Amino acid sequence: MHYFASDISLKLLDGTVLHRNQIEQAMKRDSEWTLAVSDETRITIGCIELKGKEARIETDQHFVRAVPDRKDVSPHELITNVKHRETWVYGSRGWLAERIEEIEQGPTYWDGKLFTE
Repeated sequence: MHYFASDISLKLLDGTVLHRNQIEQAMKRDSEWTLAVSDETRITIGCIELKGKEARIETDQHFVRAVPDRKDVSPHELITNVKHRETWVYGSRGWLAERIEEIEQGPTYWDGKLFTE
């Protein structure tokens, strides 16, 4: 949360908009549910556009983690892939993320198998 502006917003693929306190609650919930994060996790920057004190960045997030099974708590590997468009602004606290928008949901894998809901 340190690199998030006080008025940060996150727009999900379905159009739902989350604000700072909702993002913080979701991140806390997800971290409590995550058993371990793999070294295979990465965020790749596809494009950076810098205009004065504002930067627009497109990223690809490949998130690999171990999560518990909801029935018996045994660990499983969960991999998600999401593309984001981010707007960062430079101010007295340095560079902070002001807006993040999901622009594409990639494949999700559960124990190496393509997950479909």
